[in-house]
Amino acid sequence: MLYIVAQNFETISRHLGEDRQLLGGSSQKHTGMTANINNSCVGIMARLKQQYPANGFFGIGVFNNKEQVNIGTLWRSAYIMGAAFIFTVDSKYKKHTSDVINTWQKIPLFHYRDMDDLIDHLPYDTRLVGVELDDRAVDIATYQHPCRCVYLLGNEQSGLPRDVIARCHQLIKLPGEYSLNVSVAGSIVLYDRQLKKPT
Repeated sequence: MLYIVAQNFETISRHLGEDRQLLGGSSQKHTGMTANINNSCVGIMARLKQQYPANGFFGIGVFNNKEQVNIGTLWRSAYIMGAAFIFTVDSKYKKHTSDVINTWQKIPLFHYRDMDDLIDHLPYDTRLVGVELDDRAVDIATYQHPCRCVYLLGNEQSGLPRDVIARCHQLIKLPGEYSLNVSVAGSIVLYDRQLKKPT
């Protein structure tokens, strides 16, 4: 609809310009008409823009996953919590019965060969947020989720490697001194995002 309004405005303006040339110069009447049309179009487009609030989006994935049963549960939580997509890095997902709703049929499931592949395909202006017990990580209790971001978790055995952590834009951590099950950790992060409703 915005395109139609803009297109019609350009057509009207072109015709008014042609009319001014035929009249042999500028016309205050036509200038006033052009200004009124311009103001009307701006008002219409402003109202249309207000109908589409920018709520952002998020994706969530696991680096080098080891347990398919855990990742299947995470996919289910991701879909319920409103994820735009899910993904794996370095280790492909194999369908598991723990994903009882077959999340991959409802939202995109991507696989990235390595971190270079993931970074190259991050959505525009989107933060990569690592979830890891690290001294540099922000406690999730005080963390403000970005409007657009991708959450990355490691497996329970080794977490996120140092070179992967170094490529994250931000790091967050959950309470406790030991790693949680990856599906539990991911679900907590997504629930916290829902509570805080980033804008």
